[in-house]
Amino acid sequence: MSWPKAETALFIVCCFLLLYGLCVTITGCAVGNVGSLAAHVTQADGARVVDLYTVGLYLRTAPDDQGLQLGFGKRTYVFPDHSCTPSTYSLEPGWHYFVVPLPDTSAVAIDSRHLGVDLQLGPAEFGITIGLQNTVLMAYIPSDRSLTMQLSYFSGQPAQTYLRIRNQGEPCESQY
Repeated sequence: MSWPKAETALFIVCCFLLLYGLCVTITGCAVGNVGSLAAHVTQADGARVVDLYTVGLYLRTAPDDQGLQLGFGKRTYVFPDHSCTPSTYSLEPGWHYFVVPLPDTSAVAIDSRHLGVDLQLGPAEFGITIGLQNTVLMAYIPSDRSLTMQLSYFSGQPAQTYLRIRNQGEPCESQY
């Protein structure tokens, strides 16, 4: 059985368009907390843990995690719970797609896994990685701060995260 030339050409064009559409979908881009990304927010003991998944080009604009990555990435951010930081009210537990309501405060821990090219421009990390990268920045505190922090973080079990922050005997820090 042979196909007529018009049907064969139509079949080839449809396959090409399907493949092209798949490639465009896979190679997305995101800027900050908007774009081709997905995030899962987990409520933990004293913290909100955000697992952020990206594919394609991702421009990170957070003050404590600036950079540019091309490839596949998973970044986990640990933020103090909203009882200490009102700006984390927007972090509702569950899945968020295309727009992730990240707070305007700094994360106290960042777990980064990336395959591709990553250019780090943040205050704690500076450099370029080509290939596979897996880094964890624990208990990030700016040098001008004085506080006590208890942090337990397990990358595979975000619900097991434990966080307590104290400043001169106060149970909460106004900016954390």
